[in-house]
Amino acid sequence: MAIPGFNAEYSLYSSERTYQTGAPESAYDSHQMVVPALCNQTAYDQCVAHNTQHMQPGMLEVYCLTQYGCILNGDICVGEGASAHCVFGGEFYCGGIVCPIGHLCCEETCCPPGDFCCGESCCSPGYTCCDNQSCCAPTDRCCPGGTCCPKTEQCCGTGCCPVGTNCCDGVCVSTNSPNNCGGHCNVCQSGYDCCNGDCEPTDSRKNCGGNCTVCDDGSPFCFNGCCVDGVPTLSSSIASRNSHSTNYWLSNDNCQPIGDLYVSLDVEGPGYLGAQNGFSLQLNAVPPPNNGTNVTWMQYALLVGNYGIDGVIQYWDNAASANCVLFSNNQVGSNCCNDGNCGGVFSDAQVADLDPSNVIPGGSFLAIDLYSSNGNITGALFAGWINWPYGGWFQNYVPIPENLQIPIQAFQFVAVGLDNLDDTTFTHADGYGGGTINYVVHSGNLCVMGANNSCSPRAIYSGFTGETSNMSYGPMDTCCGPVLSQSFLAVAPQGK
Repeated sequence: MAIPGFNAEYSLYSSERTYQTGAPESAYDSHQMVVPALCNQTAYDQCVAHNTQHMQPGMLEVYCLTQYGCILNGDICVGEGASAHCVFGGEFYCGGIVCPIGHLCCEETCCPPGDFCCGESCCSPGYTCCDNQSCCAPTDRCCPGGTCCPKTEQCCGTGCCPVGTNCCDGVCVSTNSPNNCGGHCNVCQSGYDCCNGDCEPTDSRKNCGGNCTVCDDGSPFCFNGCCVDGVPTLSSSIASRNSHSTNYWLSNDNCQPIGDLYVSLDVEGPGYLGAQNGFSLQLNAVPPPNNGTNVTWMQYALLVGNYGIDGVIQYWDNAASANCVLFSNNQVGSNCCNDGNCGGVFSDAQVADLDPSNVIPGGSFLAIDLYSSNGNITGALFAGWINWPYGGWFQNYVPIPENLQIPIQAFQFVAVGLDNLDDTTFTHADGYGGGTINYVVHSGNLCVMGANNSCSPRAIYSGFTGETSNMSYGPMDTCCGPVLSQSFLAVAPQGK
């Protein structure tokens, strides 16, 4: 029998319910209904009653077809022909699943009453369907690809950029990045960093040396990537001495005592470091104020001249017209001063021979190694290696009397004239007279202060040595650390 509006696609039918008549049980048929899609309640329905010999009188097994090709099982067909319509039962088919009546079929998803379809998803009232893929909450925005992003964030490609970033060329970039400084994808030029939303040069007070390091009022100048209290000349010339500015002053963390300090000067080859009139390597230091002694200026020096190298310690009382402080047990007797000047005659020991005189060959090094106990300097080891065939290793330890064992608070290292306010000229031909100065502490850090001793700006003597030379010094490789280094180079004399 032909059924109006019914075709083979929807004829795969059997019911799990069995309807009995007076016919034998073996004559009964059992059928399974297969339902492919949603029967829209507002659609025009066509219902046809299908009476068979297997159905009891008054019972109808119904195929209910719509223009959307839906079949409902268990409904009652009312009316005939074009006016026929379905009175819904308790369930309906949604693709391959069964949904309760009153729910919404979203492709193959049953959505509760009040929701609406968003692709295969169910969106609650107040939500927004995003790209027919996702339901975005009222606090979200719809971004490409069906991504829901909080309204406080930006859409970026198929993702979200959190607060503090911007979408730049499809990538979330921090507003502190040099590629998005301050937002709007502003790119900082080379040599600039993004600091608090502004592009700052790496030699500025707001970004000294990079990493947005800010120079405070105590060290307000940015010099060679370090915050300094004043800009040093990095020169031992007479002009620099007269301006009271030579090499860097260095201190420990928070101006704490510097103990077990090692400083070496390494001479690069080929060539040599030499000066016709001799020279000295001076570690010049100041103790903390109120250190319990009258010492205000501490000098540890290697004197290179007269075919030898001497190790010298000199402590001074600059409050008393620059008188030297006598060592009670110095190695050469009790007198150390002559006409107000100390010439390396106390706490002095010749530590090496040189031939030719006043010349340190390339590949050699000279070192001053200070020993300490409880922060107080107890002695100095003068040592080194002379790269001559007849040279080699040398060392000599000079102790400091217990009554003068005090801390070092700050220091500087220079290569200058031999003594007595001497000026000397180091060899400055190409490849000669240069190398590296190394600074090492075994506890804490050494930090660059600059042209002054800012640990004790009102100290009686925070000064400089009287000897000069044509030596120049390079920037420190880092501003603060347990190991620092800088280059040195003899240059053509200036300022004479």
